[in-house]
Order: sequence, then structure tokens, then C-alpha cells
Amino acid sequence: MPTSDVNFSNVSLLLPFDGSNGDVTTLDKSASNHPVTFNNGNVAISTVQSKWGGSSALLSGGYLSVPGGVDLTFNTGDFTVECWVRFNATGYYQGIVSSSIGVFGTDSFLLRLRSAGNLFVIAGNTTGIYGTTPLAVNTWYHVAVVKASNVLYLYVNGVLEGSISSPNSITKPIGFIGNYDPSYGANPLNGYIDDLRITNGIARYTANFTPPIGAYPLSGTITPTPFAGTPLQGALALAGGFASTSTDKWIPAQGNLSIAGAQLVHSFIDTVKVKPGQGALALVGLVPDFHYLNPAQLHLAIVGNVPVFEGRVLAPIPAVWLATRYRCYLTGAENGLPTDAELPISSFQTRINGDSTSYMSCVLKGADNYVDEIVARNLGRLRIWRAYVLSDGTELPFLMVEVLFERIDLSSGGKSGVTGQLSGTGNMIPQTPKTIALKNATFFGLSGGKHRYRCEIDPRLRPGDTATINNTTFIIGGITHIVDTKTTIMEIAEA
Repeated sequence: MPTSDVNFSNVSLLLPFDGSNGDVTTLDKSASNHPVTFNNGNVAISTVQSKWGGSSALLSGGYLSVPGGVDLTFNTGDFTVECWVRFNATGYYQGIVSSSIGVFGTDSFLLRLRSAGNLFVIAGNTTGIYGTTPLAVNTWYHVAVVKASNVLYLYVNGVLEGSISSPNSITKPIGFIGNYDPSYGANPLNGYIDDLRITNGIARYTANFTPPIGAYPLSGTITPTPFAGTPLQGALALAGGFASTSTDKWIPAQGNLSIAGAQLVHSFIDTVKVKPGQGALALVGLVPDFHYLNPAQLHLAIVGNVPVFEGRVLAPIPAVWLATRYRCYLTGAENGLPTDAELPISSFQTRINGDSTSYMSCVLKGADNYVDEIVARNLGRLRIWRAYVLSDGTELPFLMVEVLFERIDLSSGGKSGVTGQLSGTGNMIPQTPKTIALKNATFFGLSGGKHRYRCEIDPRLRPGDTATINNTTFIIGGITHIVDTKTTIMEIAEA
């Protein structure tokens, strides 16, 4: 799934429904930041079912509302309304998304489930579209309604259900989720909604398409601005090209020297993203394909390679957080692709060694849905981030493990369908060791005079770092992680 959206500036409502079980608040992740109201009880965030992210909105008599505004009013323009929906029951009318004012007509929008089990949508026309697919209970469906050049389209799981002329102006704004306008009659949804997105002014789909394979991006694409460097801003290439692009967050006096290579391609506020020979000095050998360099660190490879696992975020772990999430990506840059693929793994294990190659494997359920994405990135890197969810719903991610992707093994059978095990190896020794205080020891052992602990995961820790725990200080020689739905373990061993 792309990590950015070129049409993000047109997204007027984006509800991933992230949160803890039982929450009755959620955040609109679009730039509009609409307040979302939970109405009539029987509606809350649920972790029992989700399409992405571990949670969704469960509705069983209540509904959600947003204040209608200009950005949720379609008028005569193009638009896309889409979400994932899962019904607990069918056989009666259930509202999914609707306008916020009065009886429905040619100036309104209504998407609902009919008593026959198929969908119906009316928007800027008099007859609407009747879906052809009877929807089953306990099944996730991607539903999309698109208006393009006065033609209305209805899709289920990326397949066109029908289309109709839609010439009239839709002047009543979107306002209700999981119900009709209550003044028109109560027809609440009985089921789950996840990842609802409204894009005003853009028709995202006008032909059959593959439904999203991950959560919708929460940001737009950064457009590089031409680099107009001065001697203080470095980017000297003796054999290669000048820096061709940068962002407005270029760091002065960065000093990127490439003896044999090309140019810096991107920079960020505190790190530099580089390709081989594009920012670290490599006289003989290669720097890593794609990694993050801390400007304060020295990166010089005289013979051989700069360590694969170079940069790391050393910001403090937040003192207060609501939850943690693990996000796995397979990078695409090594294959010339502009985006990384996010893989919704169910578990992973690592063995990060200071004196030998490190190893990581992870389990991907429903792997047949991601094979094309993975094959296209066969030269990429597997990265796992541990993200801390803060009180405002934002995530603070820390890169926890990175290896070169080497293989995927597929197996089928059981409730999980096709399962894939992805694995890879790499060198994860930091350029500059740090001292890190660890917390919440649950196990202690002493073997051959060397310490071994189990404790709370700190994603910043690497072999070669100095650990302090239980009034003991020692250098880390190895780290093991075991993470699944029931277990979260980090075990460290002294060098």
C-alpha cells in the first residue's frame, strides 16, 4: 500500500477508527479534522474485528455524525466515498453513509444495504443504483461510490455493480455514518465499518480495480523543490552529479561528499536518506542501498561496506502511551519503485547478533494477496517498526529491526488460508554505541559470568550498546525478540 496519497489534499474525511476497545471517540485524519460524534449508544471502537490497524467502529443501534460543511458537499463535482464494511446481520435496511439534512432526493447522497442484501446508492439522480451482489454476514467488503463527469458508479470489492447518469447538484453535505438522517427514519447499521475515506473533487476509480491492500495513507506526497545550494550546503560530487533535489528542510553545512557516485536525493529535518555513494563517503566498497544517516555521525567506508543498520531514532520513548503497534514494510527503492509495501504480519522473531549475521522472520496471513507486491520488491529490505500510539491518536515510530529480504515460504490450509513466512539477514551493528536504560525485568540469568535478562522491549537497542538494568551495567552482545498476539518478549545477552 502506498505510504502517501497524491490526492490527499482532496480528502475531506478519513476515519481509520484506530483506538482501544470500547472507546467512544475517534479522530478524523484528514486535513479537515472534523469532530466525530458517537450517538445513541451502541457504537464504539472495537478490537474484535478490523480490516486494518487492529480496530474498527462497531455499530449495533447507534451511529456516527460529522458536522456538514463545504468540504463534505459535492455539488456537481466528482467525488469518491469508500469504506470497508462487515455486516452482523442482513434482511433489513441499514444506512452506511448519508447526507445530513432531510428527505433524500436528487440533491442528496445515500448509501445503504437493502433488505434483499444488496447495496443501493442514490446521489444526484432520481432512481439510484441497485447492487447486483447479495452481501453475506461476517465478511469484509470494500464499497466505493464514485462520481466522474456526471456518471455515478458503485463498486464492491473493486468490481463494478452498476452506473447511472447523475447530473444534479448534491447540495446536502455528508453528515451520517451507519444510519440515514434520523429525521428520515432510523435504519442503523448492524456491523463494523473500517477505513472510511471521502475524497471531494476526485474520481479515484472509473474501471474495475484492486481494493486497497492496507490502510489508507495519512499524508500527501512531498514534492521536492529545486536545490539551489551554496558552498555551506555541501553536496560535492567529484565523479557524478550535483544534488538535484532537496526539500525545504535541508540542513546547512551537511557536507555530503561523493567521490564516485551521484547526488543526494532527499533530506529530512534530522536525517538524510541516501542511495549508494550519495551522501556517505565511500572510497572502496559501497554504502547501504537505502538507509538513514545521522548528520552528526561519521560514515566512511575505506574497504567493504558501511554497516547495513546505520541510523536509528534516539528520541526518548514517550512516558505515557495508549498502545503499541508493529508495522512491517518491504522497501521498494532497491527495485526502482517509489513506495514500500506494508505487510500486516501476525508475528515475528529476531536474533540480532553482535558477532555474527542477524536474522529475522515474520508470518504473513493471507499472503496470496501480497505475492505480487513482494515479488516486485525482491531486492528490498524488511523493516519492522514499533509505534507508540499517543493520546491524540498519532504514532511515534521507532525502527526496531532491518534485514535484507531473502525468501518467502508459502503454505496453505487451516483457517488462515495461505500463510507466508518471510525471512532475511543483515548486519545491525550501530556506528556509534549508546547507553540505554532498560525497564521491567521479568527474568535474570547468569551463564559463564555473563548476564541474560528478559525485559520490556526497547526498539532503540542494538548489539554493542551499553545496557543498564536492575543496577547492572554491561555491553549487549545479542538481542532476541518474539512477538505474536499473545507474547511480547525481548531477551538480551551480555557480550
